[in-house]
Amino acid sequence: MRRVFIFACALLLAAPLHLKAGNWAREELEKSRRELADVRDSIRAEKERLSKDLKDAFSDLEKANRNCEAQLQKASDITSLSQSSKFYDSMCDEMYADLRALASYFSISSGMAHQHISLSELRGESEKTIGAAAEAIFNPLKLRDYEAVDPKSGAPLPGKSFRIGAFSFFVGDGEAGFLSPKGEVYGKNYGPKIRAFADSKTDLIPVDLSGGSLLELEKSRHSFAEEVKLGGVWMYPILFFGALSAVVLIFKIARFALIRRAPADVVARITSALSRGDEAEALKIARSAGWPYSNLLSELIMSRRLDSSMLEEVSYEYMLTSGEKIFSGLSVLSVSAAVSPLFGLLGTVTGIIKTFGDLSFQGAAQAQFISAGISEALITTEYGLIVAIPAFVAHALLSRRAKAVMSDMEKLASAFLSGVSRKNNG
Repeated sequence: MRRVFIFACALLLAAPLHLKAGNWAREELEKSRRELADVRDSIRAEKERLSKDLKDAFSDLEKANRNCEAQLQKASDITSLSQSSKFYDSMCDEMYADLRALASYFSISSGMAHQHISLSELRGESEKTIGAAAEAIFNPLKLRDYEAVDPKSGAPLPGKSFRIGAFSFFVGDGEAGFLSPKGEVYGKNYGPKIRAFADSKTDLIPVDLSGGSLLELEKSRHSFAEEVKLGGVWMYPILFFGALSAVVLIFKIARFALIRRAPADVVARITSALSRGDEAEALKIARSAGWPYSNLLSELIMSRRLDSSMLEEVSYEYMLTSGEKIFSGLSVLSVSAAVSPLFGLLGTVTGIIKTFGDLSFQGAAQAQFISAGISEALITTEYGLIVAIPAFVAHALLSRRAKAVMSDMEKLASAFLSGVSRKNNG
């Protein structure tokens, strides 16, 4: 009985608390319903605003479309490049203004806070992007700031870029050329023509139809210093013989240029003067023959009183002395012509050995690596032949000239000895 009494008392005490909690729950439910209704009203208003903005945007877009078609109709009457550039400048400005107007419709709202937040900074960046894109699309001929890169060194090249159809071009302070999709400048040999086009000095411009082959070819090309470095240690003796051959060749050409053929009647005039007893006149005629004939004839005049065998010894001794000077240096050319290709072949062999040695570490499937290594190894053979061929040709030509000079000296000596013999016999 006591337990029933206690339970009843507990029920009586808990009833007011239960009624109070129920009232609080109903109030919270009503409050949430009111907030939900406010959010729905805000969303509905936002939808109406966005729908209106979208209709206005489509209207502006359609208006811009019609304006673009009208401008393009005008473009068909343009003939010169400068007029075309000005036209597309104005057209780009109009399209840019239309796109800015479209960008102004982008905004975000916070329905819970019932506030409209304008993204001015985001719109500013969007306008810059839209403006650059519109300029590149609608007026590709306009020069735009661009930082290209050198295809070999990767160094930045600040300048301007423009586009014609699928072809892009670069004009910098020091150079101009084609522009690859990766921003690499190549085809610098065509730079003057591209710069002239950019400066509106001509309506003709070269284009790259190689599909990237020209760029790869320029990347594979090397300067002289790079080729010397790639050729390795064997390039230095080849270059040494090349420089030595060049110096000898220049010296010998200058030396032979001073040698003139002796007059055909010089010996007859000398013997005539000697028959009159005029030795001074004979020496003067001998000196007029030029080196080395003048020295030979002067020696023979001064030794004319000797017998024939002694005169032959004098002429032979002088021709030996002169022959050393005439043929001097020609051996350098012959040695260079023979040794330079051997050094080139040696460099190629060592380069190929190194290539296949490196290949054992990098795998045999890299055909591009093999071809690049062999190409670098053949540089020494190329330079060896470049030195050898001119040296061989120069040696052949100069040797023939030296032999002709010696032959002329023998003829003069023989004619003088015959004239003296006839005089003595007479």
